[in-house]
Amino acid sequence: GGNALTITGAADIDGAFTGITNLSVSGTANIGANVTTTGMQTYAGAVTLSGGDRTLTASTVNTQSTLAGGGNALTITGAADVDGAFTGLTALSISVLSGD
Repeated sequence: GGNALTITGAADIDGAFTGITNLSVSGTANIGANVTTTGMQTYAGAVTLSGGDRTLTASTVNTQSTLAGGGNALTITGAADVDGAFTGLTALSISVLSGD
């Protein structure tokens, strides 16, 4: 663990991501699993949630385009920097954790 991951282009995430410091996706992202990073998560393209409710855990989750919930719930554990519309979510929960 402890490495950053940069995906240039589209990402189809169907398994849990863990052990990553920062995640950056330059294209569209289909998130079909929970994603956990110790640093930032940045999604430059449109995001789609699939396969069930999803949790994104990071210091900050930045969505720079739209997010389509697909009838699923989204939990963001950390700060949220939302630059596009979120649609199609059954529930949205954002909880900022403070450090020690």
